[in-house]
Amino acid sequence: MAESIYVDGNIAFDTVNRHIPGKVNMRASRLFLLSTALSFIASQALAATQQEADSIKQTVEKYLGSKPGVVTTAVAGDAYELTLDFAAYMPAASGTEIKISPVILKLKPMGDGKWQVDQNQPLEYGVKIKDVTDVTVKVDQAQLSGIFDEAMLGFSDYTYAAPSLESKQDFTDITTKERQKTVGTVRDIKGQSKSTLNASGGVDTKGGYSQGASQTTSEIGFGGPNTYTFSYNTAKGNTDYSGANFRQRELLALLTWFVARPSFELVKTDQEQLRPLLKAALPLFDSLDVKGSLGKLEVKTQFGNGTAQSVDIGASMNGLTKSGRLQERLALTGISFDDKILPPEFAWTKPLVPTDIAFDFELSGFDGAAAAAFATDNFDLSLDPPMKAEAQSEFLAKALPTGAFSLTMPPNLIKSPVYEFTYDAKFLINVNGQLPSGKATLKMKGFEKTVEALTKAAQSDPSVNQAIGPLMAARGFAKQDGESLVWLVETNETGSILVNGVDVSKMGGP
Repeated sequence: MAESIYVDGNIAFDTVNRHIPGKVNMRASRLFLLSTALSFIASQALAATQQEADSIKQTVEKYLGSKPGVVTTAVAGDAYELTLDFAAYMPAASGTEIKISPVILKLKPMGDGKWQVDQNQPLEYGVKIKDVTDVTVKVDQAQLSGIFDEAMLGFSDYTYAAPSLESKQDFTDITTKERQKTVGTVRDIKGQSKSTLNASGGVDTKGGYSQGASQTTSEIGFGGPNTYTFSYNTAKGNTDYSGANFRQRELLALLTWFVARPSFELVKTDQEQLRPLLKAALPLFDSLDVKGSLGKLEVKTQFGNGTAQSVDIGASMNGLTKSGRLQERLALTGISFDDKILPPEFAWTKPLVPTDIAFDFELSGFDGAAAAAFATDNFDLSLDPPMKAEAQSEFLAKALPTGAFSLTMPPNLIKSPVYEFTYDAKFLINVNGQLPSGKATLKMKGFEKTVEALTKAAQSDPSVNQAIGPLMAARGFAKQDGESLVWLVETNETGSILVNGVDVSKMGGP
């Protein structure tokens, strides 16, 4: 049955027969013609043209250089094909072979300065130098899909994936003839990211990365007949990251400036032009945080095998801001080793070997903004080093206005089947010749069981007594807190060391 649009009781348009009947409502007909015209204009505005393809090429060359063959563009229907071939930048040398797959991207205009970008291709990279190295990296099928936003000069969101990544390396030291061969595989790689342009013009971003099982095997020969093999395998891993206020536009302006000056001499000649660009890009970003975890980690060697049930990593840092900060964390749980790692004569150490380790530290108290601003104002690329000697001491004073930075350790952990040892600390590390000052708290559960294990081991291995003596001395300074022994350690710039209020520096130590 034909479907018609009625206006004021008259048939305005027959949607099946695709024509305007004899009795036509003029108002509806004008609306139809207007919408058709607007649709045609919009389609023409977004249609791919060679002129736009040439414009894309010129824009990309600002960042990658204009060497012939590196950047090419072509019209592909209603989109563009952008090819980046970095092989042209690789110098040809005798005995050297280099392979770099061109990156092929499909760009489709979406209007309002946004572009749909897609990639779906295998990739291979490699370099071979006769008698020295042979390295290849293959990506089974690199897949990327995202939206590039001209307003932020970056992707507002994208996803990427690859079924597998394989790498091979064969390296020979030309002096020692030591040879190392490594083969690695990572499966099921996936990632995603979303970014927004904030009110100050910077870019805030959040994203994540995951991978399936991975395996790496290495063989090392030390120039003789023996070859040593080790490998490590991981289960699925995940990493999340977030960054605040990246100065993306200013950083890309720096990149284009350097691309336009491909030699150090050109950079040195125009270094006064560089200063305002560097200042505009500071502090590069406000903050960056990364957290990741791996599943089961297995390490296999011909000397024995080890396992960790999980591995957690983390890092956090500020950009070149007034509140300088760098934090890192590593934690391993469920650590175990087979009997081959611990031969019979050292079997007594098994209950003392850690099963869980958590190590965390943070550096802070330095002024990255003042140091960066001073360096930007005072560098001189005609000098070696590129800053006058008298300015170098002033640079350090700007970076550390108090003459020290802080080292902070949140509760860290070392745990075994018989003991649990935790410690936290905060120290000021002086750079003016004074000793560090601060406090640390050490706690230990299972002290008696540890001493018992060592005492039993000493019956067959008298050298173990060398560890028992210092432990018993430390026990004398400890305070009991429930099941734990506690040592509060305090130091100052004069060199004094107090343990639970006792100045052990005057006693020659505990």
